Amino acid sequence: MNKTPLFLVLNIESHRTPEENLGIYYLQAALKNIGVQSNYVDLWLENLNTYNLISNFDFSSTLFVGVSGCLSNIKEIKVLRETLPEHIPLVVGGYGGTFDYESLLQIGCDLVMIGEGDKAIVDVYEFYVGKRVKKDIHNVAFFDENNLIIAPQYPAGRLDDLPNIHERKYLSMILKKKASTNVISSKGCYGFCTFCSISKFYCTQKWRCMSLDSIFSVLVYLYNKGARVFKFVDDSFLEGDRDEHWAKRFLEFRNNRELNELLFRISLRADQVSEEKIKYLAEAGLFAVSCGIENGSKDTLKRIGKKASLIDNINALNIFKKYKIYVQAGYMLFDDRTTMEELKQNLEFLKSHREIIIKGIFSEVYAAEGTSFGNYVKKRYKNVTVKKNGNYSYPILNFKVNKIYGSLKRYQRINSSFYDRLIDPMSAPKALINKMRYEEFYTLYLKVHDRDILLFEKMIDVADSVNNNQLGKNLDLLITKHFSENKDFYSEIELELDRIYEKNEMVYTGKMSKFL
Repeated sequence: MNKTPLFLVLNIESHRTPEENLGIYYLQAALKNIGVQSNYVDLWLENLNTYNLISNFDFSSTLFVGVSGCLSNIKEIKVLRETLPEHIPLVVGGYGGTFDYESLLQIGCDLVMIGEGDKAIVDVYEFYVGKRVKKDIHNVAFFDENNLIIAPQYPAGRLDDLPNIHERKYLSMILKKKASTNVISSKGCYGFCTFCSISKFYCTQKWRCMSLDSIFSVLVYLYNKGARVFKFVDDSFLEGDRDEHWAKRFLEFRNNRELNELLFRISLRADQVSEEKIKYLAEAGLFAVSCGIENGSKDTLKRIGKKASLIDNINALNIFKKYKIYVQAGYMLFDDRTTMEELKQNLEFLKSHREIIIKGIFSEVYAAEGTSFGNYVKKRYKNVTVKKNGNYSYPILNFKVNKIYGSLKRYQRINSSFYDRLIDPMSAPKALINKMRYEEFYTLYLKVHDRDILLFEKMIDVADSVNNNQLGKNLDLLITKHFSENKDFYSEIELELDRIYEKNEMVYTGKMSKFL
């Protein structure tokens, strides 16, 4: 009997709604190119239980199980290992594999893939069918008689050479769920933010891109299948030679292929934004961006390694506003060295740029495994830090900032699910009929966001005027009062949100964020 690989995405409890996993599609395509078929079951998209899958799935023809892992789902992978038949090898990849391979090996994973697996997955297959010895597999980590072995990595390949993934198992489900259709046109980023691990994940080349021919080959195929709203999952869409001339050619490609209803969302850095680029892309269907604004204080931006300055951020936001583009802003209000002055600068920034979409006022820099900030926290706070969901904890050094941090985080926990449901149609984004449908959600968001900014301002005023011994108590009283005074307001927003979700035939499936 010929055995085949089984690829899984686990059903992780997350505040994010599930999306297609392009990485697994590419792994399957790489195997298909050598004549090997594989199975793919996305438990998250299908909302299936891991135990039910294992009890009902026939593993007699399974060569190995491959899991796309992240840094927050090691517990789920441990449960999978404990419930899988013992003779089935377990291989884990993704960001979790790349930056926490030792933890995954210690819970019983047989191989952990590091970095990109488009070439190495063939090595893994050949090993399990006896055509290759273990030491000759690239891009993996494993234990050899209790010795940790980290194999060399393949050089980064050209994205135009990636196999075709036009055919997708879950495309019809994605369209039915009104999720955006994921596509990719580049990998990597030229930034060096201390909280980001992208450059280390793609360590052999900082940024690579596809040609416009390759990009539109995918877009046209999926468009003809019924997709209209696309999410480019690039780490940074506008890098390298993607200047205003490239943006103009992008528009020409779109017009020549008559993709008249095309809408798309991209991620980018603020210092790569210019009016000429955004003008052409907006005409081509760009309606939303995820932009790493991160903070409204120039000192904080410098501390977290942002290449974009405060002026760059403001310039980018003004351009987005001119072309009516929704901006989901990456935002990180707190780190260990945040000062009261920096909080006040952020307050003024948020008041001046109320249009940005963020998930509540509270946010913090995550000290994730594999990042410069994570390494800094492990070194500086080695006696007090603990790791949870792949991130290291750290103290907030300024007393007043620490009190605001604690109270605001408790406030965020209460409102977290509400925020996620409120902004998900714009930030994910969902595939709505037209841009006006997004505006209905955005109008509600702005009403809530304005109340949050006002609360944040009151918290800073309290911190400036109250004795330190009473600060924590007074901040908590302020939040209690805020909820009491705005009870009817939040109820009305919830009812209107219910109405708009029903109008758009959408169901929100996210859970409360485990990072809070």
